[in-house]
Amino acid sequence: MSDQTEGVLLPPGWYADPQDPARERWWSGASWTKFDHRAAKPGLFGEAHARAFWPGANALARRALLLLRIGLVLLFVVMATSIWATAAGVALTGTVVGGFVSMLLCCVGFGVAGLVFGVRAMGASAALGGGGVAVHSTVASGVLVLWALTLFAFALVLIA
Repeated sequence: MSDQTEGVLLPPGWYADPQDPARERWWSGASWTKFDHRAAKPGLFGEAHARAFWPGANALARRALLLLRIGLVLLFVVMATSIWATAAGVALTGTVVGGFVSMLLCCVGFGVAGLVFGVRAMGASAALGGGGVAVHSTVASGVLVLWALTLFAFALVLIA
């Protein structure tokens, strides 16, 4: 790889990889580094918009999105199981409600972790991209925590 791009030194940032246009490589301001990742797919609204919603090299944004997805799956499992149990006429004993409560606490844990990673990803998004994913993950993780805590409060009322 050449250390210069047509004789002009560019500011540090992610640029199209000179050897593989389907990837982006980090330019340190003086030379190409070993850090690369798949380039964002071109979007209808331009490269900046596509880059904001493609986590790319922003590992914090990817982790926040993963934690959000795990928490949402757990929450939907709890909700579907409780709806099924109510429709089937299953008595909501302490054991059943206790299982729901423990899964809801896991949802809260994944949501809080998603919030932490999302906030950190927003700070790193200026250099790494993925700002849209970071904001989406942070807001949705906050909603997940509030939703899980609301269901948790209802479960505690059922136990009492």
